[in-house]
Amino acid sequence: MKKLSSFLFVCLIIVLSSCTQNNGEKYIHFTRADFKTTVNLSTPETIILSDIKYAKAYHVMKDSILLISNSGKSPYFIEIFSLNTRERILKLALKGNGPGEFLSCDIYVPSNDQTFFYIRDQRKIYTIDLDSTLEHKKLYVTNSFRYNPEIHPYSEVCFPDSISYFGYNKWYINDSTFSNHVPAVKRYSILKSDNTNSDESEDYNKFLVWAVNNAHLIMNPKNKQLWLASAHQDIIQIFNDSLELLKTLHGPDNFNVKYELIKSNNSPISYVNFMQDNEFRSYGGCDQKDDYLYIIYKGVNRKFSTKQELQSSEIFKIGWNGELLCNYKMDRNINTISITSDNRYMYCTCRDSTDSDIYLVKYKL
Repeated sequence: MKKLSSFLFVCLIIVLSSCTQNNGEKYIHFTRADFKTTVNLSTPETIILSDIKYAKAYHVMKDSILLISNSGKSPYFIEIFSLNTRERILKLALKGNGPGEFLSCDIYVPSNDQTFFYIRDQRKIYTIDLDSTLEHKKLYVTNSFRYNPEIHPYSEVCFPDSISYFGYNKWYINDSTFSNHVPAVKRYSILKSDNTNSDESEDYNKFLVWAVNNAHLIMNPKNKQLWLASAHQDIIQIFNDSLELLKTLHGPDNFNVKYELIKSNNSPISYVNFMQDNEFRSYGGCDQKDDYLYIIYKGVNRKFSTKQELQSSEIFKIGWNGELLCNYKMDRNINTISITSDNRYMYCTCRDSTDSDIYLVKYKL
């Protein structure tokens, strides 16, 4: 009888292991209680800058340089300030259709600790060196290329080497009912000239899912593993550089996201929306360090409204091995974060309601 009990126990362990691991993949459910520490952050310092009218995001680089991403209402899409003097240094990316001008421009800053950032307009990506930009007083472009039109318009790209980039597919959705049967992430060539103006994938994809499928691409700086953090489902997937799924982190709220099809007489493709006008927001922007990642978590699960107060965010500090290090509970809604190189301060772009202006604050960690 004792041998039978031991045999059944071993069988149970095998079954439980198979539920969390399949071909090397680990599926980990977690809650807020699984973080090693929890810290409440409140009453930050507000950073006051003069003559800022059209800012839509703030990014800190090298602890003292502030990049401001402006909306299309500004004649310049980018402004650079010194955080030490609070004075403007440069205005860049002039709005226009002429040589060296931009019709649209968004800034992506992987980390405060780097001197590299990139900007993206309607069809091209430009990688920029910050030090050379400050020295020459103009955007110092180290590379530019036309990106594949499959790439999601609001997601980051990651550069594993000098000749390729990873991009998130705007036709992908993590749902069997409305799947377009495309991979979430692909590796594209920077050198290959197949990035045409037209999106031929429109010819074979059935469902327009861009409004409900956004995600954030993040690259581990040491081993080039790729993290895909959903902006609507509270799921992070971790891939190796061959795009084999290694690990899935699911939590902390385990959203039950459901979709419905909205048919339009004006479009040959039906678009997908959240069922019953619900709104789901999970992971947001991040700042990458050598050993861990700081990432925004929104935790929004409610009915959609165009005008409403925005709930307070959380910042998760997660080791690149998936270890849940700290949950910073913030006292307001956070849109971007920049962590100083000594990990003592956190700069945040904040917005209190859907119809209010953004502003910049500084927390002590």
